[in-house]
Amino acid sequence: MRLVPKKLRSRGTHPPNRLNEGENRPISLDMRHEEILFRLSSAAPDDRRTALALAARHGVYRAIGPATRMLHDPDAEIRASAATALDRLGAREAVPALLEALCDTDWRVRSNAGWALVHFAESGDPGVVPGVTGVLDLSDDPDVREMARLVLQYIGAPGPRRAVLQ
Repeated sequence: MRLVPKKLRSRGTHPPNRLNEGENRPISLDMRHEEILFRLSSAAPDDRRTALALAARHGVYRAIGPATRMLHDPDAEIRASAATALDRLGAREAVPALLEALCDTDWRVRSNAGWALVHFAESGDPGVVPGVTGVLDLSDDPDVREMARLVLQYIGAPGPRRAVLQ
């Protein structure tokens, strides 16, 4: 079963699910958070992707750990959604995992991880610029290097000229 966006369900009720066993009664915010966390472990990619979006929208900070692990999901769309969710949740503890995601084979994952790193650097995270500079220095993949260069450009950090010129 898919989670129903708030604007599509009637006020004060929630679609039947494992938490309220089909009762048509108001559902608390804590119960919604539990349902979102439950959906993050679903076998269905659509459920996981929706749960990531809802976790980010509703500030379900307990989803940071699962979202960080989802950066290694076999489905590239899930990995990209996880990077976006971590960005929107302000999950600075996920910076090392996002630096890894900057080297992903899928451009959507690299892009979303890159934007998350830009936002964390803009909010003062001191580990982003050295981490991205390291990716730029060490990677042989031209797409990864280009994304790292773009992240540094958006942050306003010049990055090592030697690494950019190579």
